[in-house]
Amino acid sequence: MKQGLERDYPGIKVAGMYSPPFRPMTKEENARIIEKINDAKVDFVWVGLGAPKQERWMADHQGKVKGFMVGVGAGFDYFAGNIKRAPEWMQRNNMEWFYRLMQEPGRLFGRYWRTNTKFLWDIYVKNFFLEKRGDL
Repeated sequence: MKQGLERDYPGIKVAGMYSPPFRPMTKEENARIIEKINDAKVDFVWVGLGAPKQERWMADHQGKVKGFMVGVGAGFDYFAGNIKRAPEWMQRNNMEWFYRLMQEPGRLFGRYWRTNTKFLWDIYVKNFFLEKRGDL
């Protein structure tokens, strides 16, 4: 992935990469990775652990990691060449999620159903219900 990024984006600076073990990290391991990230003095920390693990990790480390943390979803897989990008027209129309769903419906349908419907419900409640009550 690093080689592909450096090829496609000349001048990019990748300060480091780390792939954690497929088990809960010990406190010592966790402290070491936070120290490595902070010692690198990065602006952005791109986190690709898969949902919802990456969101939980970022929330647990908010205030400990110096750098703006961004959950990248399938971004690393795209750059590593592990999965194919959607056709350009789907990318332009924000439909890449649908393309991914069609590629892996068994793995992604349940996740998309839970998270997307919750997101849409939250938007509806916030924008319509609370706004009408004057709570916003």
